[in-house]
Amino acid sequence: MPTADLRKRWQELAGRFCSDDAAIDAAWIEIENGYSEQGRHYHTLSHVAALFLLEDEYARAIVQPEAFGFAIFYHDLIYKVARSDNEAMSAVAARRRLEGLGADDEIVGMTCGLIEATAHMGDGDLPGGADAVLLIDFDLGILGASRRDYAAYAEAVRREYAIYSDDDYGHGREQVLCSFLARPQIYHTPELFARWEEPARENLSWELAHLTAE
Repeated sequence: MPTADLRKRWQELAGRFCSDDAAIDAAWIEIENGYSEQGRHYHTLSHVAALFLLEDEYARAIVQPEAFGFAIFYHDLIYKVARSDNEAMSAVAARRRLEGLGADDEIVGMTCGLIEATAHMGDGDLPGGADAVLLIDFDLGILGASRRDYAAYAEAVRREYAIYSDDDYGHGREQVLCSFLARPQIYHTPELFARWEEPARENLSWELAHLTAE
C-alpha cells in the first residue's frame, strides 16, 4: 500500500471526527515523520500498510473499526530500541493528537488500550477484547510469513538494534525467540492460528538455530 494511499486512509478516518483539514494533515505529517525516523528498518510505514491490508481482509471480525484503525496508525509511532515503554508512549501521543482532532473519549480510550496491548508481554498478560487479540495477531503476522519475508524481517530488526554488539543482540534476541516458542500458542484468533501458527514456529526455530550456531 503506497504512502499516498495511507494518507488518504488517514484523512478519511480522521475526517469522521474533525473537519479541520489543516489539523488532519498536521497529524498525518507527525505520523509519517515518526515512522520515517532514521534507524527504522522494519517499524516503518510499510509495517503500518501491512496491518491495514490485514484489517481489510478481516474487517468482518473488527468490533470498533475507528479505534482499530487509529491504533494501527499510532501503535509504533514511538519506537526507541533502548526503551521498554514505547507502546505506552505511543498511546500518550495518540491520546494527545486524537483529543485535539475531536475524537470522543470512548474512541480515544479504546485506541490507547489497543496500542498498549501490542506490547506483547506474553500469554499471561493477554488483554481482553476481541479487537485487542486480533490486533496483536496482526502485529505478529510477520512471524508466520514466508521464510524469505521472515528472514528480511529478522535482518531489518537487527539493523534497528545496530547500537548493540552481535553478542549482546544475539543473547537478547535468543530470549525473545525462546519466549515465543514457549507459549502454548502464538496466535489466538482461530483463523490466524490456523494460518500462521505452524510457519511461525518453524521460522522462530530457524532463526534460533542460526543464532546459536554463530
